[in-house]
Amino acid sequence: MKTRMILMFLFCVVLLSNKSFADEIYLITGERIKGKIVKDGEFFVTVDVDDELFRYDRDQIERIDKDEEIKDYNDPDLIKNKKDLIRELMRVNSTRKNMEKQAEQVIKNVPKDKRAIIKSLLNIDNLIDELVPVYERYYSTEEIRQLIKFYASPLGKKVLETTPEMMKEILETSIEYFKEKLKDYK
Repeated sequence: MKTRMILMFLFCVVLLSNKSFADEIYLITGERIKGKIVKDGEFFVTVDVDDELFRYDRDQIERIDKDEEIKDYNDPDLIKNKKDLIRELMRVNSTRKNMEKQAEQVIKNVPKDKRAIIKSLLNIDNLIDELVPVYERYYSTEEIRQLIKFYASPLGKKVLETTPEMMKEILETSIEYFKEKLKDYK
């Protein structure tokens, strides 16, 4: 039972991803711009909205709600080692957030007297520590930097948002396809 729950948890983490949202800029005109801030300067802000760049002067902006901190992932001083880059990738591509949500769901469905045990088994930091070497074997430091940039981009966020629904639809379509093909063999 315990092994089955942990395997279900890991399966859900792999298949499900959490929705990501863009930065939002509120202009003094009342207009709201949703995109990814690519440059946050002293006098202006540049925003990528669907792969098109827009520049707004600071005096046009009422406020900014940032989805995440702007980082230059090519800056070697920002994140010095590959392990930290991998952890950052797991944050940006919502792996960590999904693991935490799935763990909460598993723990909620366990009898109250067993929750502490299951919670200790589903330690996300420990699981991520176990997953880091897997990423290290398959990706170079530069590839991990590129993945981080991709998942922080509008297209990367779209991939994260649409993949769960797409996977569900792909699974349903595949099941129907095989049901149709196999009915002749009964």
